[in-house]
Amino acid sequence: MLDSDTPKRPAGDLMRALPADLLERPAPEGVRRLALAQLHDLILARRRLDDPGDAKALHDFRVALRRLRSVLRAYRGVLDDSVSRKIRRRLSCMARLSGVTRDADVRLEWVGERRDAIREAGNPGLPWVEQQLRRERRAGERNLRRELELQFAVTTATLRRRLMHYRVMLGPRENPAVPSTRELVSSTLLDSIRTLRARLDAPRSAGDARALHVARIASKRLRYALDPLEEGGFASKRLARSAAAAVARLVLLQDELGTINDAHLFRRWLRRGAVEGSPRLANLNLLTRGMQRLLREQAAASYDLVTEPASRNRLQRVLGALEASARAMLPRRSSPGILGSDESARPE
Repeated sequence: MLDSDTPKRPAGDLMRALPADLLERPAPEGVRRLALAQLHDLILARRRLDDPGDAKALHDFRVALRRLRSVLRAYRGVLDDSVSRKIRRRLSCMARLSGVTRDADVRLEWVGERRDAIREAGNPGLPWVEQQLRRERRAGERNLRRELELQFAVTTATLRRRLMHYRVMLGPRENPAVPSTRELVSSTLLDSIRTLRARLDAPRSAGDARALHVARIASKRLRYALDPLEEGGFASKRLARSAAAAVARLVLLQDELGTINDAHLFRRWLRRGAVEGSPRLANLNLLTRGMQRLLREQAAASYDLVTEPASRNRLQRVLGALEASARAMLPRRSSPGILGSDESARPE
């Protein structure tokens, strides 16, 4: 059983409460401590959603939720006896509902920053698009708040209670050796690096929406696996430096891949039609043709930045240093890849 008297910490400071010898502890304990830290951060972020003046509350809530889900997914084989499918479904539902509001906000911001260019490109349907996006944002906020009121407290309380315990079965036919957190983290990092490299090699153009989306997910999952190593104070200096350098480069990669993904989804939204049953629905594609062209150009520009040889070389150097640091964590008797999960290859 883990210590239930975890001290309350201000948001952004929780990683400092992790034990300095976390990597040397048994993997079932170590990853549960990581998950509990991320869960604590999520609970703090949830409280901020009740403050209408907190402009960053939704963003930080989504980040905290993604970090928690990334830990639960990356170490699924160790955590399955504590994290039920029902809990995973509820967390996934919260992520999906918060994404509706986020998408509407991003699109309204994009329109606001380019209003003159959009008008010059000829988009008579712009007022209608903005009206629908505001409706979607309000509906998303209502649905998310309803879901959180019904499920958040019970879901997080249940998850916390289950993460506080784990069972180890020892007997004459079982192998009593339990891997350390160091071994599990190292193997998971190596798997994630290999997955990211493979995903980045798949897209061939800015129009490869699915392949670019999968690459974005792989970069996010590696980044969230690295955040505790950079912030937690339990990693070696070499590993912490490698993690920090990789996170900085992955943030840039995520930004560009995220821009491409947002552009693809917004174009799909415009083509599909914003308001079902509207007499102008059939003309939406024509009315927003100029806006769709601007989105294509933005996606192409971000794709050029991602695939620029100098940028790719910098990323590969950072990943190479991170891979060397992750391999240095492994005892000689361990084999890379056998302890980690291949969940990182599965897109959300």
